[in-house]
Amino acid sequence: MNAETPVRRWRVTVPDAQQPEWFSGWQFKFLMAAFLMYALRDALTGSLRFYLGKVGLSPIWFVPDLMAFVIFGLFVNQMILRNRSLPATLFVANVFVSMGIGIVFMRMSPAIATTAAKAIVPLFVGMAFSGRTPTEHWFPRAFLYVLVVISCIGILLSPHVAFPWIGAEIDTFGVKKVVGKLWWAEGAVRHGGFAGDSTMAAFMTFFPFLLIFRYLPKWLNIATMALIYSALALTTSKTAIGLFWMFAIFYAIFYIFPVKQRFEVLSRAALASYVFVLAPAILIIAFGGVDLTEISRSLFSLGDRINRSWQMPFVHLNNLFPAGILLGCGVGCFSYPMGYSPLASYAVPVDNFYLTTYLFLGFPFVLFMIAQILSVRRVKEEGKLLVIVAINIYTITVACYGPSFATIIVGYTFSDLFLRNHEHWTRRFKRDQSTSAAPRPTPAERETTGVLQGA
Repeated sequence: MNAETPVRRWRVTVPDAQQPEWFSGWQFKFLMAAFLMYALRDALTGSLRFYLGKVGLSPIWFVPDLMAFVIFGLFVNQMILRNRSLPATLFVANVFVSMGIGIVFMRMSPAIATTAAKAIVPLFVGMAFSGRTPTEHWFPRAFLYVLVVISCIGILLSPHVAFPWIGAEIDTFGVKKVVGKLWWAEGAVRHGGFAGDSTMAAFMTFFPFLLIFRYLPKWLNIATMALIYSALALTTSKTAIGLFWMFAIFYAIFYIFPVKQRFEVLSRAALASYVFVLAPAILIIAFGGVDLTEISRSLFSLGDRINRSWQMPFVHLNNLFPAGILLGCGVGCFSYPMGYSPLASYAVPVDNFYLTTYLFLGFPFVLFMIAQILSVRRVKEEGKLLVIVAINIYTITVACYGPSFATIIVGYTFSDLFLRNHEHWTRRFKRDQSTSAAPRPTPAERETTGVLQGA
């Protein structure tokens, strides 16, 4: 059985010597539990909220959020207090200051402030995977694969089944909320399946697959990709469909016909993909004031973002809080938490992760982004590099706040930034390598190493 055998590739785990000291043991298991619970929750949002409400168990919905706040505490303890990570320290300080600005600017009540904190705390769940990956063991891979299949089935059933959660309202702590919305685009229904929302459903069919495809045999990948595309077509999510075709071409070139320089290509692609962070500014300069529907009606949503969604927040800040253009207007502003505040009438769906986060955190986030770009060379996990490329393209038109699993995946792309100050881990890893260098590795060990590096 060689290193490319699917069974060996699926069951391979990361050796203990390659796992950092932080977030190990029970802490990593707790982190993984929260990660998988968020994935389950977002894949089944509509159905889960509907049936939990029916049986009076709606509070269970918030269990992953409570776990995320615990993980935030662990993150502060491990990354800041113990490992003295400068990027982690500055980012956490930036978030706390922005929470204060948001409370003042949006005149948030304690309940709304908690909602704002709940929006950003999943970032720390993703960031906690510093030097690690959520697919180190076979169980999360199997769990995520099952979720992908279930998500696809839900979307494929949508045109033929009247799901009871579409348009249904639930009452949680006295607040009524629609759990499943029916969206239309160019006269066609945007099906949301079990998630109840087409954008969330599209994300949960494609991105979990990105995390695990390297552990699957080629025939299963091709079959699953056909299933995913069939589902994405029904969501009519242009960003997800475009990203899928980019991935399909990349997979055909670099995985069906393996290329030895694949890691180097991915590393350069991940670094180059940060040019998409500038997409809003470039598109506004190039097409601001232009009616893109004269070119194609399918460009209406992009034109709306260029002429309204990406510009109006700064117009409102200039009128209401000019300092916010530089300092940010606080966590939750111009995102869904703002819709519950006294400034709800000014809320604009920004639909871009980096622009939304800049509005949250202000200019310090720009410095954090520069540090993140410089840290890409520290990423040694091939799958994470691919996710970085995909996220930087996907977030051009999606804010990734709201569906918490999307926020986690974005945080995961930043996670290796916090390795830069971990000299102790580097020394430990080298020591482990040197102590184990004397015995010659067995053929099975050599196969495992090969899988980890490029399967």
